[in-house]
Formats: sequence, structure tokens, C-alpha cells
Amino acid sequence: MKIKKILAVILTVALLSGLATTNVSASEGLSYSATDSKVITTDYTLDPDSFQISLSVDDNKICSLDGTSKNYTAEITSFSAIYTEISGTTHSCDYIVSPEDFFEVFEKRDADIEYAETYNADKEPEYHLKVSDITLVSSISISFDENSVFGALEYNISINGFSAPALSTGSLGFGDTALLFVPTELNLEGVFYDFPVIASQPTILSKPTKTNYTDAEKYDATGLKIEITTSAGATGTFSYNDSTSHLFKFNPSNKENLTIDNSEAIIYLSGVEILKTPINVEHQWSADYVNITTYKYTPNKPGYHAIVCEGCGETHDATPHEIDENSWTYNNDQTFVSNGTESTNCLICNAVITRDTVGTADFNTAFADMHFIKVIFEYINILLQLIGATL
Repeated sequence: MKIKKILAVILTVALLSGLATTNVSASEGLSYSATDSKVITTDYTLDPDSFQISLSVDDNKICSLDGTSKNYTAEITSFSAIYTEISGTTHSCDYIVSPEDFFEVFEKRDADIEYAETYNADKEPEYHLKVSDITLVSSISISFDENSVFGALEYNISINGFSAPALSTGSLGFGDTALLFVPTELNLEGVFYDFPVIASQPTILSKPTKTNYTDAEKYDATGLKIEITTSAGATGTFSYNDSTSHLFKFNPSNKENLTIDNSEAIIYLSGVEILKTPINVEHQWSADYVNITTYKYTPNKPGYHAIVCEGCGETHDATPHEIDENSWTYNNDQTFVSNGTESTNCLICNAVITRDTVGTADFNTAFADMHFIKVIFEYINILLQLIGATL
């Protein structure tokens, strides 16, 4: 009965401990707030001495106006624990406001845990907690200076000090099962994105430098510089470079090779078209002839080489391979049932040309050896007949 109870609790942990929600909102100016929540079951334990919460941010996608640096503040403004008794009474406390009362919420919850025992149709007991699981609710605030340009900021709140229940089989001896509590780090994650918005249509100060491409290249917006005004009223230049490229989108995409059908590039910033600029795309032809066939050489099918586009694979000026008939080299690659091959190089493209060599299979050699042995035996038989006739 106790094992079933423990397994039911652990199943509840597995189902509920991963539940988390995030709500993000923006206030006036460049300040943003987010509320995240996570449910943990009543079987989690908390050690006040090792309890710790910390906020970390990944600001690689945050950008600012040219000549300015990233400047923002991020802090946890509240971190509460909430649970409700079966009677409807709710207990809650904010760790930021009162750490002592926050831990008392868990002590109170642990003291209130009782099981109401009922029986199902199979006459097996079921257990129902008289208190709810605890919900952890965290709020954070992030503020940016006026030079910030929309981007994305990923954040993570790590929570240490909790231990989760786990079964350990055989820990006390053969066949024994023990309930252990394993230290577990909890995490609340979220992201602020597309902030702050640009107040007006940007002014193009310089267009991308590169306009001529081959179809083996991708679009490159290096050289693009615009003047923008942030939602906080700061005006300045904003340039395309490696650190700001994630904010721009392109049609055609800058992640795929261009094609000769592309005649213009459209640039978007925060989903808004800011520039349409002409481009010229041509084939990237190979400097030398390239082998374009894979089948083995025969006099009637010598194979071909051609000038090949390195971007789209189009070919022109395809001509047959040219070889020196005296340059074939045997590859010694025969098997018992397959003939070997010999190779040479095309005099024009230097591709390796291969052809079959008839009668080189090991089976042919074995057959020839067997035939020779058979002839020897026939001669011996004749000699024996002659000897027998003279006796």
C-alpha cells in the first residue's frame, strides 16, 4: 500500500513539476515586466539554508544605436509561494519582502498535509491531499535606456534549495525500496522581444555596398546605414553588421544562394520594408572543365566533361573525355565473380576514367586452373591405359 502511495506521488511530481507559465507586459517608456509561475507538488522539500534564487540574462540579441553601448537593468521584483487548504484558506508570502515568512509558508504547508483515504471500485485505497500543490510566482522588471534598439533578451530564473522525491531500489539491501530526496534546480525561463519599437520610418543614409553577385553567393547587406528614432525619442544611426544582422530580414533570403532570376533585394527591419535595391546576379562558371558523368568508360560511351555553374549546376560546352589508350592502369580490384577495373585520367579535365577488364575475375582463373588439372588427369589416364596394354 505504501509503495502504491509513493508511486502515485512521484507520478504527480512528474506531471506537475514541469508546468510553467509566462506573462510579459510593457509599461510606458522602455520598461518591461514579466510574471512566471511554476507548480511544484507537496512532496518537494525546501532547505532554507541552501535556498537561493538568481536572475541571468542573455543579451546577445540586444542592440543599441551606433556609438552607444548596451545599457539595461534587470531584477527580480517579487518571488512568492502560494498554496490553498481544502477549506479554501490561501497562504502566500513574497520572499523578496519577507524571507522568514516565505519559509514559514512551506512549514505551514507541511504541517497541514493530510490524506483523506477513500476506496475505489477495486477496494484499493486512494489518497487525496487536503492541501494544494505550491505555486511559485516570480516577477521581474527590465528597463532599457533611450538608445536601445528593438531586439530580444532571454532570461532565466534559477531556484536552488528544493529536493524532489525519488525511489531507490536496493539501496538498503536486496529487494529493499527507499524514498530519497534529490536536490533539484528549478528554472523559470522567458524572453522579451521586439523592443522598443522604432518611432518612425528610418532614413536611408547608405545602401549596401555590394550589388553584383554570382549565383554561388548569398545576399550581403554590409554598408547599410540608416537613421532611426527610438520610441524613447533618441535619434541616431544604426548600421548593419554581424551584431545587428539578426534584426534584419531579406527577400531573397540572405541564408540561401541567389539565383540569376533575382533582380532586386528587399530589406525589412522589424517586419517593415525599409529599402528595395537592384542587384545583378550571374552564373559562377567553373574555370576549367568538370566531369559530368559517373558511368564506366566504353568506346561507345566515353563520358563527358563541361563548363559547370558552381551555383545552380547548369552546364555548357559539353564534350567527350579524351584519353591516352596506352595509359590504362589495372586496379587489382577483381573478386571471385566480378571482373576488375583499370583507370586512366582524362587529358582535358583530369577526371579519373574507369573501365571493366574482361576475364580478370578470380572465377576465371580458378576455372582455368581446373581445366589444366583436368587435362593432366586425362594424360595420366592415357598413360595408364598404355602401360596396362603392354603388361
